[in-house]
Amino acid sequence: MAPTESSSSVEVRPQNRNSQAEGGSQAANQPRVRSSYTVFLSHSTKDSWLADIIAAGIQKRGGRVWLDINQLNGGDMIYGEIIAAVDSCDEAIVILSPNSIDSKWVLFEMGAICGQHKRLTPILVYVEPSAIPVVPGMRAIEINQIEHVFLPELERRITEKDSKQ
Repeated sequence: MAPTESSSSVEVRPQNRNSQAEGGSQAANQPRVRSSYTVFLSHSTKDSWLADIIAAGIQKRGGRVWLDINQLNGGDMIYGEIIAAVDSCDEAIVILSPNSIDSKWVLFEMGAICGQHKRLTPILVYVEPSAIPVVPGMRAIEINQIEHVFLPELERRITEKDSKQ
């Protein structure tokens, strides 16, 4: 999906998602990535539309996003690719929704992220904080706080890393 801005909200238009892949040409309406700061975005395939919106917000603030649909190709060894992506990311977010809460892939990704001791921020979409698998008690962000709480916090971390380079 390709984001477009309209005042303070993000509107989504269908687009070929593979054009957003790293190394590929960016569509004219895609924000230019300014940083090497990479966020691994874990989600259920059923929540891809929401992952696209969040990814656009991260890119708008200068970060890179690892999304499975953009980086995985047919025949890839999925477990190895996910582990490599987690190894190379700076932090991760997981969209926890009724679609993802019991997903074996989301649980695997969360376990890999926690095993690497990387920052993991759960984004809650119609689920309670007590439903967070793997790490109960972790501070989660409600989906309605993403624009005004999480993304500004993320932008500060991106800026901080860039200033150290």
